[in-house]
Amino acid sequence: MSLPYNSYHTGAEVDAAVDRANALWLISGTQLVGTSALGNSVSGGSVVLPTALTFNPLQIFLQIESPVGGLVMFAVLVAGTLTTAGFDFDLSNTTDSTQYKLHYLILGELIGGGSSGGSSES
Repeated sequence: MSLPYNSYHTGAEVDAAVDRANALWLISGTQLVGTSALGNSVSGGSVVLPTALTFNPLQIFLQIESPVGGLVMFAVLVAGTLTTAGFDFDLSNTTDSTQYKLHYLILGELIGGGSSGGSSES
């Protein structure tokens, strides 16, 4: 399922677009959604994308999926580590099982996508 870049989507639509087990989906030319399983006793780490992004990553949203009764925690990007190859993250706590997952959404701009916002008249 492909979701348009500039539109609103319900949680069910996003869930349908994202496989929950180590998924990697290119939503459009400038968005990537993925999931990484986290191990036990993890407090941070690196996500290496299986293929390099074809766009300049500008922003990332991170979310932790916890098991029922698990710890409530959040993930943050380590400054300066978001590249076309992946990123580093830190967790607000240490995982206590292998049931935690890191979900991410990377937004960016096309590489060499031309100019925007300008026009000329003759």
